[in-house]
Order: sequence, then C-alpha cells, then structure tokens
Amino acid sequence: MIALILNLILLFTRLEACEFNSQVKSVYSLSAPVTEILSQFILLKKPEVKGISIFHPIRVSDFSGEILPGGIFLGQGVLAKMKGSIVFYDESFELKKMFTLNPDITPIEIKTRNLTPPQVLSEVELKLGPHVKGCDWKKTQKLMQEKLKRISTLIVKHPYILFFLGHPQEKKWPATLMVNDGIVKWLKDKNLVKTFPSQLSYVQWSSKMMREVPPNHLKVGIKDSGRSFETKIEKLSDGIKLTYPGALVPGYGQVDGLIYLFENLNI
Repeated sequence: MIALILNLILLFTRLEACEFNSQVKSVYSLSAPVTEILSQFILLKKPEVKGISIFHPIRVSDFSGEILPGGIFLGQGVLAKMKGSIVFYDESFELKKMFTLNPDITPIEIKTRNLTPPQVLSEVELKLGPHVKGCDWKKTQKLMQEKLKRISTLIVKHPYILFFLGHPQEKKWPATLMVNDGIVKWLKDKNLVKTFPSQLSYVQWSSKMMREVPPNHLKVGIKDSGRSFETKIEKLSDGIKLTYPGALVPGYGQVDGLIYLFENLNI
C-alpha cells in the first residue's frame, strides 16, 4: 500500500511538472487530439490556455476558459482575441486560409488523416512538444499501447465490421464509411478486423458496392456525443449504434469508444 501511494505521488508530481515554455503566453486549441493531450498533462487548467472548441469532450470542471465555435465559424471577434496566440487546429484548407489573413496569430496545423492512434500521438508531440517542457510523452504512448492491447484481447476472432460516421436515420445508414484511418486502420493493419475493401481513408458507399461485403457483416454507426458525455450502445436489427464522447476524435477518443463498444458487445 505504501509503495502504491508513493507511485501515485510520483505520477502526480510528474504531471504537475509539465508546463508551457516561458515564452508561451496564450494558447487556443481547435484540435481535439491536442486538447486530449492538454487534458492528460493537466495543462487545460493553466492560465495560458485561453480557449478550446465546443466540439471537444471536456467537462466544465476541467476547463474554465472560453468555449469556441468550431472551424470556419470563428468570427472576427474571436480572431481578434487570438492575436499573439498559438492556435492548434485540425487540418483544414479554410482555417489555414483564415489564419494566413491574420499574421498576428501563430497557427499550427495538426494532420491526422491516414494515421493510426499511436501515430496521432507522435504528430501531437511533434507539433505541441516544442512549446512545453517537463511532459512525459513516453507515458502517453505507453497508455495508448495498453488501450490497444485491451482492444486486441476483446476481439477474439476476425469479424467483418463496417464503421459508419454517424447513426442510421429512418433505417438508412450514413453515407460515409471509415476504412483506412484512425483506429479502423490500426485494426486492419493488425488483422483484427476486416472491413470494406478499399484503399481510401473514407468511402461513400452505394448499394452496388455493398454487394462485395459478406452477408454476415456487422454495421456500427458511430456518434461522438462531445460535451454531453452521453454513452450508449443500441442494438438494431441490422447493426449497432454507438454513442460515446470523443468516439470520432483521432487518438485516445476513437480507441476509448471502441473499447466501450467491444466491452459491452458480444461479436
């Protein structure tokens, strides 16, 4: 018991030691993977973090700064507040163009397309790392590997699963499939699941294309519940509806969402 308490004290001390570099005065995160890591490193409570996106699954108790509209909905008033700030944002042509027109902002683009969850963490470390110090990046990857190991033990056979972005509406499944991106790419690379036969990251499916899919496949519609933190699994006659906070966030969010799914579902 004493050893456990000492380990917890050391862990807390390491997390508290993580901080922004002295030259960093103001930070905004419009990138969900960055916000996840800021939360893990207990940096969201630092005064340097001024705002995060409304779409990020962060509890009110964990962040008291400004909650911003996402993406291209940033207004001139918000952009004015961002002057002199570092702004992390997910890959977006529109946002890149917007920030180019505001030279007083230091934009840092986070590119996660076609990356597996461990690769997403490496991308965040590459872009966020130069602006912080004392942060245990090895711990983030170790935690990720533990979570991925958990998924691999939950999937005891090789099911054929189609992962849809969103829930079906009126018995019609969403138009977009995740095929070679994020956690689905990792599952495919590890030969843990089979999914739609395509080299594209995302596929707009059609009835004709679905003829290539085995009849005993499992459909999973994924909805990110964001700041509502709703968690739910609903079984349908032709598939599953998964609702989970951060379930579509590259990195920990997607992984935690599928752990929740497979822990509560017998395939």
